[in-house]
Parts: sequence; structure tokens; C-alpha cells
Amino acid sequence: MGRPRFIVVMALLAIVSLFLGIFTPACRPEYTIEESEKIARNFVRNEATFRFDGISETLQLADTTALGPGSWEFVFRYDSRAAGHGDRTGQVLPQVITPHEARVTVTNYKITRGALDDEWDMMNQQLGVPPAPKPAYTVFELEYLLIAKFGNVFYVDPDFYPVAREGQEETNARQQFAAIRANADEFAAILAHLGLPDKSDYTDEEKLLIYREHKKLVRAVEMSATGNTYHFVLLVGEDQGERIEGTITGSGEITVTKREPSFNTYPICLAGGILIDTPGGPMPVEQVRKGTIVWTIDDSGERLAATVVETSTTPVPPSFRVVTVTLSDGRRVIASPGHPTADGKALGSYQPGDTLDGAWVVTVERVDYLGGATYDILPAGPTGLYRANGVLLKSTLGD
Repeated sequence: MGRPRFIVVMALLAIVSLFLGIFTPACRPEYTIEESEKIARNFVRNEATFRFDGISETLQLADTTALGPGSWEFVFRYDSRAAGHGDRTGQVLPQVITPHEARVTVTNYKITRGALDDEWDMMNQQLGVPPAPKPAYTVFELEYLLIAKFGNVFYVDPDFYPVAREGQEETNARQQFAAIRANADEFAAILAHLGLPDKSDYTDEEKLLIYREHKKLVRAVEMSATGNTYHFVLLVGEDQGERIEGTITGSGEITVTKREPSFNTYPICLAGGILIDTPGGPMPVEQVRKGTIVWTIDDSGERLAATVVETSTTPVPPSFRVVTVTLSDGRRVIASPGHPTADGKALGSYQPGDTLDGAWVVTVERVDYLGGATYDILPAGPTGLYRANGVLLKSTLGD
């Protein structure tokens, strides 16, 4: 290759490199615990005390504490051949095996604190050490600490309740990814939890994993701040579970103030105040008990009186919404969107113009529900059907 041609090629390569350097998105550095430990260990080895008479084969990592993103405190233990700290050259020292404990903080690959035996400043080589740093977490990292401590948190997943639609979760994961990523603290916490790198692009599978974590963080833990302390409420376990309430400080110290049994389930039931058709007249659903006689429908569609064999009262989660369906003949029923109608279709899946129980659907509205609980009943008989505000519905309590 001639020299002029060589120069042209090199110039083109330089331009391409510059272009890639300008337009490649900058990523936050990946700070790993393994590399940070190496930095801390080398610091201990090169500190004057260990270098003077530390016994190499006794040096071991005793403990590690995460202090925040990219920050850890490492605790090392080792023995020296004589007492004292620092460079003791020229001193008369008794030859006695002396144990030491070194606490070293590494933040973003930099040593920020070193304390030997809680009295020797390893960085400044003097007696007296600065106070140990307390972990500083973002709200989302605090939520992960709570989830890790209590486990199996319960929340209502909007992609599967009240009505699950095929492919809806994947679609939402793609559509909401940009908004999730825009929240830097949440995105960083999710990536750290999943072990994913911060990069310019993610696969659809990775976006789905990130979206699922986003739903968990947003819905599983209620947090409200007072200074550097957060009050939290969360539900643990499905069906017969717990409701846990307490506080967590910005450094991750958790205090439980209330822990009580809680029936955690997806409320697919009727709103309070809905009237059930009975031979004695309409009765509010919350007043119906086992043994109450209500109207039901048999397999042939004939109305008959039947005894209620089961009832349920289900506490609703925070920010729960119900659906109000109004029919062309004036009937109106309010229930959770997933409650089944006589044909098994979810009430919330109806649209204006659809037919429900012999009438046209006029409006379908979703509204906040403040009733605290939803209700359902199961009449005896083969169908499990009953009328709520005159609309034929199917019980959720049957097989």
C-alpha cells in the first residue's frame, strides 16, 4: 500500500473512531464487589502496620457490608508479630502475636476510610479514626431491603388483574421502558437487583424483567417519608398472610411497629351496598349470611329459591378500583372488574353496545372504591348464579 493511500485509510479510521466516541452513549461505571475487595485487601497489605510485621497467611476477609451503590465496607483480620500500629522501626517491641481487625471502606474504587482496631487511622497513620459511615440508600433500594427481609410480598398485578390479556405485559414493558429508565434511582436499583449492566439498549426479554421489577417496587410497598425515616406498609403471603407496618431509616435500619394477620387476595367480588334478589325483597350483599334464602337460576333458566351456602368478605388493597356497568333498561351493577357474569365473562371486559343479561350496555366506568371490602355469595344449586341489582352474575366461590 502506497504512503498516500495509507494516510487516507488512517484518517478515515480516526474519523470513525471519533464518531463512535461522540455518539456512543456514556454508561455509568460498573463497580463490582470483587474488584472493590481486591482494592481493600491491597490497601491493608500496604498499610504500615501490616507491612512492618503482619503475618501474610493470617490475613482473611471476615465480613462485608454494602453501604450503597458502588460502596462497601470490608472487614479483614490478621495477626502481627508485635503490638502497636504503624511503622514501629526503632522501637523496642515485645514479641507477642497480636490480632488486628481492619475496617476498610471502598467507594467507586477509592479508599474512603480505613480503621485498624477502631483506634488507628490507616489513611493518615495516626491515632483516632473518623466515624464509620452509615449506608445511604435511595427509596427504591430501601424497598428492595424490605422485600428481601420479609419476602413473598403480595400486590395486585395490573397486567393480570382484573382482566388478563395475552401479550399485554410484554406490550406494557416495551411502552413503559423509556419512562422507567428516566427515573435514574429506580433504574439503577433495578439493574443492581437483576445484575444487569447499564447499557445503551436492552432486549425485549430484559425490558420485561425490568418492567416486572418496576411493578413490584411501585405496588408492593407503600412508603411515606418523614425526614430521613420512611413509614412503610406491605402485605406478605397470598390468602392467609400478614400485614406489616413499620419504619426504615435512610441507612436501612428496619423497625416493625405492627404485624397482624391479613387475608391477601385479589378481590373479584361485589361492592358494598349492592342489592341481592331474595324472595323477601332486595337485601344488601354485606347482610347476606349462610342460610339466607336468595333467588338463583337452575340449568334450564328457571328461577328458584336457594339457600346461601357460602359468603366472603375480602379486604381490598390500596388504590383499588371497581367498574360500574349501566344497562339500557336502567339497571346498574358495581363490582370488581374481574367479577364474572352469567356467561363467565369478566364484568370489566364489557364495552358500550355489548349485550348483558338481555339489555344493551350503555356505559362502563372505572371508579375508585372506598368501601374497604368486597363481597360475594354462593347459593346452593348447579349454577351458582344470583341477581345483584337485578343483573344476573356468577359466584366466584364455586368450583
